[in-house]
Amino acid sequence: MLNVRTNRIILSAALILLVILCLVLVALVRQNLKPGTAGVTQVLIYLLLFGVIGCGVLMFSAFYWLYSNMIQHEGELAQIIEDKNRIIDMALMQKKTDDISAVIKKEEFNIHETLKKIMPRDEKSRELWGEMLLLNISREMEIVQGMLFYLNAADKYCYCSSYAWFSEEKPQDFSDGDGIAGQVAKNKTILIVDEVPANYIQVFSGLGKSSPRFLVFIPLLQKDKCVGIIELASFKKFEDTHLEVFELLSSEAGHILHNFNKGKKNTEAV
Repeated sequence: MLNVRTNRIILSAALILLVILCLVLVALVRQNLKPGTAGVTQVLIYLLLFGVIGCGVLMFSAFYWLYSNMIQHEGELAQIIEDKNRIIDMALMQKKTDDISAVIKKEEFNIHETLKKIMPRDEKSRELWGEMLLLNISREMEIVQGMLFYLNAADKYCYCSSYAWFSEEKPQDFSDGDGIAGQVAKNKTILIVDEVPANYIQVFSGLGKSSPRFLVFIPLLQKDKCVGIIELASFKKFEDTHLEVFELLSSEAGHILHNFNKGKKNTEAV
């Protein structure tokens, strides 16, 4: 696209050429109008001259109009580009601010310190240890409901402990591959569910009952074997820092639960 300076030069050149052309035409007409030329012929020649000059003026006016519109459009385009660049700069600044905030938030959320606060110490039974574990997780990560299952001697995952679970019926046992928890036990990987089906799980409080939107299933591992499952529910989305804690919790809690399971088996054998 031609810039404003180039358009101005072209417009000035067109005006000069138009003036020169008119002068040349006047000179030619005066030279060709000899004495004795009929009046009608003179009138026609002058009409032709004025017609040419009029066409030139119209062409010049049209070009000037186009030139003015082009200047206006270029101004509007320049404003659009300026606004776009301003938006891009603001977006980059916001992203930079968000990145800095995320780093600060991660530094404030110390993963290993959080894990120490979560893990119970010196609990005498598997059930009490599980209750304290779930209670500590709820305090640190705003969990509204939790449940712990352990692997029994028949390779079934059985209910062990819970937090904020209100039901007269005991949760059913399950095996590897049964339901979501069974799939997590089989795959030995943490699973986060962001879209929990309505009424899948409910939390009761003084304000009534409501359904959490987010679930996480954590396999508790002893080496390559799944020895338990933790299921947690929350109204807030789980952050990446939470996932890092869950990954550490998977092995450390799995080791402790394995020792409880092993001690329980030995007690039952005796």
